[in-house]
Amino acid sequence: MAPFSLTELRVLAGLAEGETLASIGAALYLGQPTVSRTLHAAEQKAGLPLVAREGRRLALTPAGAEVARAAQTIVAQMRELDTLLAAMRAGTGGPVRLLATVTPASYVLPAVIGEFIQAFPAARINLEVVNADQVWPTFMGERYDLAVVGQTAPPPGVRLEWLYDDPIVFFAAPGSPLAGREQVSLDDLRGETVIGPFAQASWARIFQELSRRGFSIPRQMDLRAAEGVKRLVEVGGGVGVLFGSALKRELAEGRLRALRVAEPVLAQGFCLARRDSVPVTPVARALREFLLSHLRAEAAAPR
Repeated sequence: MAPFSLTELRVLAGLAEGETLASIGAALYLGQPTVSRTLHAAEQKAGLPLVAREGRRLALTPAGAEVARAAQTIVAQMRELDTLLAAMRAGTGGPVRLLATVTPASYVLPAVIGEFIQAFPAARINLEVVNADQVWPTFMGERYDLAVVGQTAPPPGVRLEWLYDDPIVFFAAPGSPLAGREQVSLDDLRGETVIGPFAQASWARIFQELSRRGFSIPRQMDLRAAEGVKRLVEVGGGVGVLFGSALKRELAEGRLRALRVAEPVLAQGFCLARRDSVPVTPVARALREFLLSHLRAEAAAPR
């Protein structure tokens, strides 16, 4: 049996919706004789009577009604496809596959992606999270549109665009003696248990830089989860160290206090990555521009 054409399906769907042959023809820019021939061709392909005369009116047979309901589903899907393609061509909709390391994925990107979805409701953002030491193998091994990563030397064929700098913040519970000081020295910190994600590759590089500047931590506790670091510090377990973006809520609520450490002042740059070999779709381009605009503007705002 030959498959139904899209025109035949649209005629049957129109009959299921109670339209006349004349109104169906007008919608399809076809004359009524052409619509009648199309309907006859559909019956021949089905091998069943799909319509019957009821006085001066044409009605679907029980078999025709069943076929027409299936035609309605297919026509509706085709309309959805047309809408999706139009949105993708316009850059207002479609899928974007975004890779990010843990800190931006947890504390920076959700709010920005939420704003983007409000502006582009037909867009579908698939955010995948990976540890910093696995970001380049993952990004190069699969087809991602974009990635948000810590600023490091990228693999060949990858472009980086700076997004924002995330400061390294030492912090303590409000009741800690260090929390009330105007300034905290390195010697003060050496006497504390410092809690942080020391084993993570990105943090290992940060503490290598601190060590190069003469700062060492005799007593340290390694916790890879930022939320665990914050909770332990909150109950007085020691001094914590994390990226500033991970601390915004607790600092604003007064549950934790940032320490005013004179030296060293460090920050980790975060960048937007894309591969030269992966074509940028219009909606991915729109997300790229949105991220650059919003995160750079926030980074430039007074603190």
